[in-house]
Amino acid sequence: MSTVICYLSKRGTTEYCAKRLADLIDDSVELVDIRKNPVGPDWSAFDTVILGVPVYGGDIEREYKQFVRENWRYILAKRLALFICGMLEEKSEAEIKRAYPDQLLKRAILAENFGGRVFMDKLGFIERTAFKMVTKIKEDYSNLSEEKIAAFAERVNAARLAAETSDSASGGATERDNRSGDEDASDRETSSREAQ
Repeated sequence: MSTVICYLSKRGTTEYCAKRLADLIDDSVELVDIRKNPVGPDWSAFDTVILGVPVYGGDIEREYKQFVRENWRYILAKRLALFICGMLEEKSEAEIKRAYPDQLLKRAILAENFGGRVFMDKLGFIERTAFKMVTKIKEDYSNLSEEKIAAFAERVNAARLAAETSDSASGGATERDNRSGDEDASDRETSSREAQ
C-alpha cells in the first residue's frame, strides 16, 4: 500500500509543502491536486491519506470542502494526517479546527500548520490591499517551517512503520479493518451462505 497527498493550492505554497512531504515520506506517494482531479484518487490503492489546504482570512476554499464531503467515507477508512498552510501561527489551532471537521481531527494521527508565505507581486490589487490591512505585512513574507514539514513526515513514517509491524504481528487484521463497510457486509453474507 502507499500514501496519497490530496491538496489544494492557491498560490503554490500548499503544493510546495505537499511535494516536500512526498520527498520525505518513506513510501510510494501519489500527489493529487484537487483542482485538477476533483473526483479524487482510487482510494483502494492507499492506506495513508494526507490532506493539505491553505487558509486565507480564516477560511478555506469551497472546492476543498466539497472534495472532503464527497470523499468522506474513503478518507475516514484510512490512516489520516492533516496539514494547513496559514500565516497566523498564534491562530494555528483555531484555523486547523476551521479547516477540518471534528470527525477528521479525531481520526487524524496528527494535524499541523506549516506556516505560509506571500509574494506581493502574485496578489491582485484588492487582495494585496486587504492582506496588508489585515496582517500589517507590507512586503514578501514567509514563516513556512521546513522543520515542521520534516517532523510531520517523520511522524507519518513512524505511524506507517508501527502499523506495518502491528499488521505483520496480527496477520493482516489492520488491512481488513481498513476496507469499506460494503466489503465487510459482503464478507458477512458470503460467510453466512457458507455456514448454511
